[in-house]
Amino acid sequence: MNTVEFVELEQLQPDILVHAVLRVVDVTVLTEALYSYRGQKQRKVVLTVEQAQGQHYVLVLWGPGAAWYTQLQRKKDSIWEFKYLFVQRNSILENLELHTTLWSSCECLFDDDTRAISFKTKFQKNTSSFVKISDLATHLEDKYSGVVLIKAKVSELVFSAAAAQKIALNARSTLQSIFSSLPSIVYAGCAHCGSELETDENRIYRQCLSCLPFVG
Repeated sequence: MNTVEFVELEQLQPDILVHAVLRVVDVTVLTEALYSYRGQKQRKVVLTVEQAQGQHYVLVLWGPGAAWYTQLQRKKDSIWEFKYLFVQRNSILENLELHTTLWSSCECLFDDDTRAISFKTKFQKNTSSFVKISDLATHLEDKYSGVVLIKAKVSELVFSAAAAQKIALNARSTLQSIFSSLPSIVYAGCAHCGSELETDENRIYRQCLSCLPFVG
């Protein structure tokens, strides 16, 4: 525990404990994501945090960390120091996330705190030297690797239905056609965490490996 260090988000490595000074951008309570804590159902609380302007990361509050929700919501956009966070890879999105642990703590920093002053100095640096703005097609042709922030508009949703049929919903779809399509759209997910479940060669749903230790 004494070797845990403060990290820069862009240098995160999976499966380690870290400390971090972060700006809380948003606080979201996922009403559909429930888990059991001390015998009671608890909603999943997700923070959007950043260290560099526009580079957002996810911090998930579990167990006792969920009790921070009220103060975090009240002091959103403030700078916070979080300790003993676990870095974990999201198996669906393949990105790294921060998760609270039983040792985690948080502290809202005052503006005259040296930690907050240091954070603001780095945060307000001119980022034009390493940020490139382009359309998506041009960016993909450049064949760069790294973190990309994309602003886009969803033009169409396509769902696979029975008998190899596809249901397409777009701006031209009427409300009546959308409602009539809903019974044909089936989502098979883990009842514990909601992750999508794949099927094997016999079309039998595979187990959710991340929830297997908890649900048997």
